[in-house]
Amino acid sequence: MGKRAFAVGSQNIYTSTSTAANMWPQLASIGGPILDVRVELNMNESGLFRFKIGFDDISGPRVEDSYYRLLGDSFIDPEGVFGGIYSNLSNQVNGRMFIEHEDFGQESDMTIFNNAFKATRIWASILEPLVKFQGGRNDMEYSVPGQIHVIYIDPTCVQKKIDFRTIGYGDGLEGTEMLLFNLEEMEDIIFTQSNDTAINVGDDFFLGVTNNFTDIFSGDTRINYTWVDPNNNSISNDTNFTFNNATINDTGIYNIQVEFLGCPVFSLPVRVTMPIPLPVKLIAFNATLQNNESVKLEWSTSSEINNDYFTLEKSDDLEEWQLVDKINGAGNSNNTINYTDVDNDPFQGVSYYRLKQTDFDGGTSYSKIRSVELKYNDGIKIFPNPATKLFVIELDDIKGTHIKIVNNLGKEVLVSKFVEGNRMVFDSSKLSSGIYFILITGNTGAYSKKIIIE
Repeated sequence: MGKRAFAVGSQNIYTSTSTAANMWPQLASIGGPILDVRVELNMNESGLFRFKIGFDDISGPRVEDSYYRLLGDSFIDPEGVFGGIYSNLSNQVNGRMFIEHEDFGQESDMTIFNNAFKATRIWASILEPLVKFQGGRNDMEYSVPGQIHVIYIDPTCVQKKIDFRTIGYGDGLEGTEMLLFNLEEMEDIIFTQSNDTAINVGDDFFLGVTNNFTDIFSGDTRINYTWVDPNNNSISNDTNFTFNNATINDTGIYNIQVEFLGCPVFSLPVRVTMPIPLPVKLIAFNATLQNNESVKLEWSTSSEINNDYFTLEKSDDLEEWQLVDKINGAGNSNNTINYTDVDNDPFQGVSYYRLKQTDFDGGTSYSKIRSVELKYNDGIKIFPNPATKLFVIELDDIKGTHIKIVNNLGKEVLVSKFVEGNRMVFDSSKLSSGIYFILITGNTGAYSKKIIIE
């Protein structure tokens, strides 16, 4: 309750004035017998003080009583509640405070100045209606018993805290409640938004905000909520909100804006994401050699989104790619669409093909690579190419043939194999993905073939 001054004179007056008080007997500085040093000065760190006064009456018993005073104010009259709030970390506590009774609802705030407060409350300083408690007087006042809570907000609205007290029947000084609070013992009021969420097209998603004292703040008309969508449009004023049938355009950051007891609005974000659908869902892409002269290219899509066009490309070394043809896409489609094209000028030997897809916004994606081999007289076949777990080398004449496999650095790699007639089957399951070269030496000459391991 603040500091108390020392006793001054036989009257036992406790004072906290910052200047010498006028009292009886008078202080020495104004001609009296009491020394000034007995007076406590500079007591303005805290705003709530108690004056204790005692009189020895020769004609009767000693009379003692206590009075309370706020710094810069008069003695306390019964006005509801008064008291102090202090901090272990700071000499001065200012801001606003709400003190409310569980049975009486919302009340206006009171100003804290120099750690002290006082204000009327509708549940305090109430006249006693029951004769049995009046003691012969009908002007007795009291506070309604029950649970009260106090909400503290600092001047910057950064600190939002709460504390609780239980008051009994008749507590207080003539119906006035005196309360004292420690800032560090109060609990923080925390608002929490719903978690970030990932959704799919057509889903409903939930947005919500709560706090750690919903029993106190649920339905409080002084707290305003506004949900704002990624385009800064207000979409709801409820604490909980369900968004129905979402589209890709409904993703982004949603903010719950909270206006709390007169404080400036603060925002809490919720991020809503959606896997970006592939512009084209390709279900097949094949390259087929026809009559050892041309290559038939076929592909199918089950859906297309913003698909501008396809580009067919070919290569003989997987490094330099040439244009085969350009075919318009369907734009947007949810139906299966089949496409066909022909390359009438494949490379001698192996030709590699890939399909490039381009969106209306310029984005691109590629298919897996397919290959065909245009035969000529070396009598060598290699398949499948690209390969994964195994590949086969088929020769017209396998006798006297030596085969070595090297990587793109020219270093030989050992691959287990077995022979079936005029075929050699190689186990490529342990090879790393990449380009390898098959060096074949036989009675008809020396050859180098390229193979891709996926």
